[in-house]
Amino acid sequence: MSKYFYLANICINKEDIKERDPIFSDAGKDRALYIAKSVGKKIEIISFGWPRNKGYFKISKKEISDKISIVYLNSLNFYFLKYPFSILALFFYLFSRIEYNDKVIVYNCDFKKIISIILVRAIKNFDIILDIEELYWTKSRILKKIYNFFEKLAINISDYFIICNRDILNCIKSINKTKTKIKYIINFGYSDNKILKIFPKENADRFFILYSGGIDYCRGFDILLESIKYIDTKLTLVVTGRDFEGMNFEKYKTNFVNIENKGFLKKKDYEILLYKANLCINPLRSKCDFARFSFPSKIIQYLSYGNIVISSEIKSINQLGILQKYIITYPKDDPIFLSRIIKKNYKTKVLRSRIINDFNRFFDNKTKELKNFFDEI
Repeated sequence: MSKYFYLANICINKEDIKERDPIFSDAGKDRALYIAKSVGKKIEIISFGWPRNKGYFKISKKEISDKISIVYLNSLNFYFLKYPFSILALFFYLFSRIEYNDKVIVYNCDFKKIISIILVRAIKNFDIILDIEELYWTKSRILKKIYNFFEKLAINISDYFIICNRDILNCIKSINKTKTKIKYIINFGYSDNKILKIFPKENADRFFILYSGGIDYCRGFDILLESIKYIDTKLTLVVTGRDFEGMNFEKYKTNFVNIENKGFLKKKDYEILLYKANLCINPLRSKCDFARFSFPSKIIQYLSYGNIVISSEIKSINQLGILQKYIITYPKDDPIFLSRIIKKNYKTKVLRSRIINDFNRFFDNKTKELKNFFDEI
């Protein structure tokens, strides 16, 4: 029987995160675990999981469930030796464990994983399933060329694909021209089948909209800040995320709009915030390459907690089926249009239970499709 391996640089619990430096966010970890569970067979997650302290660290293995385990590779956390050592550690581990017809899922196109996979593939025959949640985006032309080079290598050596939208499929077809038929499934986000628990509003007179995420150009947070100038209704904008730690928003406040910076929150506190929000905002720039070659996981997260979402006009929203009716879009990444939609909808009352039930129904179907995909390959 084929064995499954999943290359994903995640840390599983708080103890691991204290010792190690995960590359992925909690959303990335949850996505990786969602994929691992959907395989339905024994699977070993392999993570670099670099320890935070310098020095040499031995390999470590932990059981997550009866079918899922995680291996933190041995590592040398010492300046420039960190990456080359990890590439070799991954190569030797895969070489010692992989057998004919085993299957290796690779989360995105990180060069360290791709180099190791190519070296092992030159010696052993196994299937590669490339799980692309996003293609890398950067303003640096040099880094972009490097990223694109490894993305093309990863796409060319892969046998199957899990992708988040059709723009990535078209990209794969343009790169991998040797294959007449691309074997793929479109799957994005994750569902943890949480129990529906509705927290009470803090008070009926306090209306706030929520933005959670980063502040880089593509995220479009500056568009949201600009839109505040045009809002003449009293409300509060709450922002949260690592990027907001220590930031001061006094100069952006107006007579009508207050801004509360929550910084980075613990998961439980963040969940309570999600349940109390009136609206959640996704101002991702629709014309940015990152918007084309990714799926905005924040939209999925907002919906999973029963929130109405205001979003830019990104094409990926068209894949959300019954959930599209809970998303209000504004055109042209325009802050004036965004302000108008916020003013019109910030007091909208929708039963959270209805949104969450539709969300769970949608993802139940997506999970069945993903399990069928793994059964057929």
